[in-house]
Amino acid sequence: MWLFLYPVYNYANSEYREINISVGKVIVGLGREEAVERFGVPAQATEDLWYYSGPNTFFVLFSPHSLLNIYLYPQRYNTPVGIPLELKAFGYFSDMKIKDITSEAQLLISEPEDFILEKPGIVIPKKPGEYQVLAKYKGIFSNPAYLIIKEPQGKEIEKYAERLISINILPFKPVVPTKANWDLWLWGHF
Repeated sequence: MWLFLYPVYNYANSEYREINISVGKVIVGLGREEAVERFGVPAQATEDLWYYSGPNTFFVLFSPHSLLNIYLYPQRYNTPVGIPLELKAFGYFSDMKIKDITSEAQLLISEPEDFILEKPGIVIPKKPGEYQVLAKYKGIFSNPAYLIIKEPQGKEIEKYAERLISINILPFKPVVPTKANWDLWLWGHF
């Protein structure tokens, strides 16, 4: 059974407002791209403040770290039951930076009872089937990821039992502070 989830791209910017202060009008709640579309290129600009001159002088103030979108990778997984999967959520921010937000994002799986969720971004499938996953962070949803989990059958079972091809470790490239405890997931690929 498929649960269809469609990505809805919503933005974390605050609502558009015009504020009058002693030096003039200040507009907040716009992204940089939207400001250029509405008002054109500013006369002067810093990272968080743009100045527009002309008959109506005003400023546009940007929130330096507003989250615009979330991307969940990989978008497709095809693997047997019992093999740990690592999903990564990346936040795209208004200052054009991308940040790994996997540890802060919530994974939403179409049938969560069919998975073991112990660490952020790591899921272990317990049953075969087709599933969809979304990441949610600060009210914003990611693109869907599709998981096709299968039960190894016949010769595949023999293939997995015959020889070890590789040993996989999760998380990939961990960042660990000095004197910190951390867990690794190890599994063999046959």
